Amino acid sequence: MLRPFMKALRLQRFHWTWWLAVLALLALCGQVFELSLGMKTVRAAELEGFGDEWEEDDEPAPAVVAPKPHIQQGYQASRGSIQGSEEEGDDDGDEDLQVGSDMTIKAAGAKRRQDEWDEDEFEGVEAMENAQPVTKPSGQSKGTPKKQKTAPVTSSSGPKTYYYEAVGVVLLLGYLANYYLGGKRNEKFARDFAAEFADPGKIFHKNFTLLGVGTASEGDRALMTKEGQATFKFYASGRRFCHSLLATMQLRARQDLVMSAISAVQPAADRIRFEVYMNEEDMEPFIFALARKRTAKVMVKNEKDLREFAAIVDAPRPKRLAEELTIIAESKDLIGDLLPEVVLDQALGDKAFATHGRYFVSMHFTDNAPPPWKKALSFVFNLPPADKMEDLTRLVAMIPFYIDLVGRLRLTPQQRAKAEERRSKTVEEDHKEKMRKQAELLAKKKAEKKAAEDEALAGLSREQQRREEEKRRKKEIAKMMPKAKISRR
Repeated sequence: MLRPFMKALRLQRFHWTWWLAVLALLALCGQVFELSLGMKTVRAAELEGFGDEWEEDDEPAPAVVAPKPHIQQGYQASRGSIQGSEEEGDDDGDEDLQVGSDMTIKAAGAKRRQDEWDEDEFEGVEAMENAQPVTKPSGQSKGTPKKQKTAPVTSSSGPKTYYYEAVGVVLLLGYLANYYLGGKRNEKFARDFAAEFADPGKIFHKNFTLLGVGTASEGDRALMTKEGQATFKFYASGRRFCHSLLATMQLRARQDLVMSAISAVQPAADRIRFEVYMNEEDMEPFIFALARKRTAKVMVKNEKDLREFAAIVDAPRPKRLAEELTIIAESKDLIGDLLPEVVLDQALGDKAFATHGRYFVSMHFTDNAPPPWKKALSFVFNLPPADKMEDLTRLVAMIPFYIDLVGRLRLTPQQRAKAEERRSKTVEEDHKEKMRKQAELLAKKKAEKKAAEDEALAGLSREQQRREEEKRRKKEIAKMMPKAKISRR
């Protein structure tokens, strides 16, 4: 998994915005680590001091005495406790104010009960007045509440940090910088291609009269038309046998940081596609394709003309053709004419392919191209690095060569008759398939209409259903009757 990263690092493919992303990721990891440490500290502080509190609670609890059954005795005991509290209050002048106020309230309540006391209502109360008053444990002072030890509160809120915001700002700035710089790199890539192949004295300047869509004073911007941050197009016209040439350059999305990260793990190549629209009268009816083995399988599966008219040819095969290439042809008789020795020597032969043809992907010649052009030649090449654009020279030189070769190629009467017969059969089959689909669609509509009428008929009464069925029967009879025209003299 790490091998592609190390390889990309050795090739210096990492841009400086990558390091910004790596630093942002490290800052995020540090923030998560610090947050986890802070949570552990808070949990330890919350549990601090619980052991001492439980140890203090092991002291013997004070004795609980049931209330006395007689009101007078309770009154006297309360009165005695009030007097004792007042004496101790005089001796110990440092008692809490809250305790004094509580004792004052108790004394007022006791006096009110004494005023309401009726001595004749109870008898034999004097004997119970001599009972000993209940004393508090010696270990606890009177009127002083017990103070419990509480655990110290540790505040987990420290100085506010803005790690998340900083990481977000760094990522945003890195994405914007990569968007701008990646777009500029793609523009430079397109300008380098135009300078290598469309400048005065270069291949396209020698073989086409009109280059680009603007005026000559606009320079490279007129040659390469920008349709997106990673898509550029080049137009040329003014050559025999063809109407025009359109090149579509599809580069890697260098302006997208996410796609750049994916490309570091799974590299994607920059690619250019040349489409030459041939004149109707200058190209014979034939189909031929040459591609790498994996690309050839995909082309046979996706291209309709290759799937219907052509097939992969294993033999006869030119002896000097590179082993990495696969031939897809409608007629085996045309292979030798479309793969001459000069092409094998320059780029597609077993010796030249490793050095001059390594950027070749496929080429496809057809007279059943998608509209608006019926006859077309297409070439697909991978693009080398911007500083090695000259490595593509021999492959680009094949384009004007094949325009002239296909324009001059003529089939024999037998080859032309076979090709036209195949195409006529294909046209008939396509027409039958089209009619079959239309019939299926019409039958489906009739079935849906009949189902809707039956559903509406089911909600009517029996008499209404009989009338509707009678109307339908009359309509069917009227359709079956021949139409007669009455002419007046």
